Amino acid sequence: MRAIRSPYGRLDGAIVEVPASAPAPPMQQSSPPRPRGAHQLSPLVLGPMAMVGRMATARLPVCLVGEPGTGKRTLIHDIAMHEFPGRTVVVIDCGDVDIEAKLKSVGERLANGHPVIVRDADGLAAGRLAELVNGMDLPSASGWLTFTTRTHHKGGKGSEEAESDLAAAGIPMIALPPLRARVQDLRVLLPDMVRRLSRGRVTSVSPELLTRLIREPWPGNLAEVVELVTRMIPAATDSVLREQHLPADFGSGLRYRLTPLEWMTRDAIVESLRACDWDKARAAEALGMSRASIYRKIKAYNIEPGA
Repeated sequence: MRAIRSPYGRLDGAIVEVPASAPAPPMQQSSPPRPRGAHQLSPLVLGPMAMVGRMATARLPVCLVGEPGTGKRTLIHDIAMHEFPGRTVVVIDCGDVDIEAKLKSVGERLANGHPVIVRDADGLAAGRLAELVNGMDLPSASGWLTFTTRTHHKGGKGSEEAESDLAAAGIPMIALPPLRARVQDLRVLLPDMVRRLSRGRVTSVSPELLTRLIREPWPGNLAEVVELVTRMIPAATDSVLREQHLPADFGSGLRYRLTPLEWMTRDAIVESLRACDWDKARAAEALGMSRASIYRKIKAYNIEPGA
């Protein structure tokens, strides 16, 4: 490196000389297509995206928490593809039969600079996640270790144990909200999803269909939307996906739908009821509302034990 100075001795810059024999930089792997207008997504999503992105840049481990189907793995995968060009994003699903063999390869993958996603880490046996994390020399790894854990699913105790193990290891957890709390994001996500799943044959969504789908509760989150769109695409005869292409068993679409704010209120009530063993009086007290209010909302929001 050679310094460049002004006639008065001031440092104006530098020239870095690269030998002709220096190896060429690795070819960058193009990132997967991101939704058009991604900057228009809800702050509930943009916040987690930004935080996970910062963790990737700093090569710090992180866990993304959320309901099944919210797109946790996809979000981490897209960021990893962008931050680790030319590297393979290794996805380890904790439900695989050969999970132990795959977990043993994590250290080597990280040492070689690959990002690793341990998906549904709450599915691991009790204590196994703690063993995995404690056995990693993360500060010296050039790769990026990430996890996803599920909430609101059968076997929720496993999720609590996994998050406890991660917290004990100092790995931050970032929540990704369910689709019902950010359903307006479908205005951005749906057209891109249709183009991708149809391989470009269908390029847009009719306003009527978009309005209809925004009114749905989507208990299966984005995974449920993907499944529906996949079923609809073969029925499309031109470049527009329309309401008439909905499957006959999709429903009438005339039922009352909760707003995103109402869904958030419902989720808070359900969480309080679970924590209080479905004792409505205790749950109401924990939420700071009257018994009459919680009984009224339980009925209005169709909340049943085990929800």
